[in-house]
Amino acid sequence: MHRAVSKHRARNARSHRSLARSLASLASGAMAPRARNDVFDTQALQEALSEWARRKDCPFDWEFSMYSKKRRSQGPDREGILFYKPLVMVVVQFAPTCQPGHVQLRELWLNLLKKYKIMSPELSAQHKDVDQWASEAGDKLRLMLKHILAIKKAPRFVSGDLQEILDMVRDPATSSSSASAPPDQLVPLPQPSVGPPRALRAQVSNASSASVKFCAAYCKCPDCYTPPLVDLEESSSGASLDPSSDSDASSVAVIEEQAGDGVAAADPPAPKRPRTLKRPSAHSGGGVQVVYRKNPLHKRCAYILKDGKYWVGLSAKQHANYGPLIELIAKEVREGKIVDKASAVDRAKALTASGP
Repeated sequence: MHRAVSKHRARNARSHRSLARSLASLASGAMAPRARNDVFDTQALQEALSEWARRKDCPFDWEFSMYSKKRRSQGPDREGILFYKPLVMVVVQFAPTCQPGHVQLRELWLNLLKKYKIMSPELSAQHKDVDQWASEAGDKLRLMLKHILAIKKAPRFVSGDLQEILDMVRDPATSSSSASAPPDQLVPLPQPSVGPPRALRAQVSNASSASVKFCAAYCKCPDCYTPPLVDLEESSSGASLDPSSDSDASSVAVIEEQAGDGVAAADPPAPKRPRTLKRPSAHSGGGVQVVYRKNPLHKRCAYILKDGKYWVGLSAKQHANYGPLIELIAKEVREGKIVDKASAVDRAKALTASGP
């Protein structure tokens, strides 16, 4: 009891000393005060985001599910930031120090949900609580903005698309006010295009002087790519692949690529025969079958199948003469001396009791 009281007093003393040091640092100015959140007009930001929220084919979701990072210590996800670039650029105009208030963001997302139904269909089908959904979306957006601010303070290997966002960010330490810019000073952003939300972001050069000639471009996303169906037929002479056969099996999809002038299309590789790992015993009958596995020495084994079901097995590690012993058990099963699986297991244990 005295020992526990002593530990409790020592812990309290350490806590008091730590608190005294923190207060002394704050009084001396060594510890910087916490930066204030950006104060912005929620209604104005809602009107700016409504250009994207009213679209049924919006190219991004409003839950930030494509942003892979979940903690500030993990570092920024640059591809995720660029995925939500249109939304981020609108928010940064109203929160230039990347520190919007969580309460304002939650209220904003609830208003957008009420007016435009921006929740993803998957979460709507699950009847997710709207308050929790808006709170989680605000947390994810604040995390993304903190990562953008971290990139702004240490810009290394920044792409041109990401630099457009960084040019709009102000350092909280050097910013004189945390209030957002008035509406007449906001930078005009491009409006959402009417075309499809996704496009192939690749430029193919057809110049005659180019050393590399692009023949074709293929998209392998789940919406565009369908794997070909291949029918594997095994015969006594080996596996065959015949697209012109009249078999009722699954169809064979043959894809020919035109590689260019004077270049022949490559033939599809012939399918490989599956490797046989089991060798049935010649002594099989009456629904009893002995199967051998010819693996490496320490994995060689044999087991008995009764009417297609596993009964008992022996390996080379259990006994050196595992083959003759398993054949003896199979013979007794055929003769009716062993009538069930438990008896076969007991018989195998009795035969291997003497050791290998």
